[in-house]
Amino acid sequence: MTKPNYQTEYLSECAREVFPDTLVAASYYKPSVFQVNASINEVVVLLQIPDYMDGAPHEQTYNLLEMVKNHFLDTGSMTEHPLWQMEGYFASPGFRERCVPVSIGRIHGWSGHQMGKHKDLDRSIKRLVEAGYLKETDHYGVAAAWLKKSSRSFCAKTDILMKTIRVSAILDTAMAPDFVLDYVMYHEMLHAKFGLKKLYDQHDDEFVREEHRFENWVDAERWLTALTCRENGEDPRHIVETLRRRERQ
Repeated sequence: MTKPNYQTEYLSECAREVFPDTLVAASYYKPSVFQVNASINEVVVLLQIPDYMDGAPHEQTYNLLEMVKNHFLDTGSMTEHPLWQMEGYFASPGFRERCVPVSIGRIHGWSGHQMGKHKDLDRSIKRLVEAGYLKETDHYGVAAAWLKKSSRSFCAKTDILMKTIRVSAILDTAMAPDFVLDYVMYHEMLHAKFGLKKLYDQHDDEFVREEHRFENWVDAERWLTALTCRENGEDPRHIVETLRRRERQ
């Protein structure tokens, strides 16, 4: 027998928190695949949430509803699937069984370590604090760790929902100065800072203005180009030599 839709006071309160100016009806249902059903207009919000989310941490439920809301505000409809970032996590057996974030355990190659062979992520964050780019409290609850291997597709990536920063081993090199890693960590911390507010336009003008507060951002970008060339088997020596001459000046 299929379990019928049902409501809980917690889900209703959370939905009213996200949609404060409308009438909200939110319920759990038993899905065959991960999917949130939503009907939204200026007056009424109707939501159906997968029933295994019942008992999930507040942050996960709130962020789920916030993403639905942001998608509707950005597009004016629910015709597109807004939950691609979460589907792999919430549809996983681990989340179904435990209702807890499982992304750290499921990230391929996640080392769990902040200390690499040459670079220390924790020390990088401390340098950002010392330079005034971050405050002591501006870690936004994220867990940062090196990936075990280099990634050719990204230098670092922030998962806003699950509060993780994955840093490619391409940056764990003595070749590049520390400010290159610091710039990347600052960039990722900005993603954590803005969170779901910039889900569909992550690098808008406001983000870029904040990012360019970093003093050496131009040279950092050039170093990232050189490191990417090296990882892809290209010869970065001309870029590196130019950058090192600039550092000596």
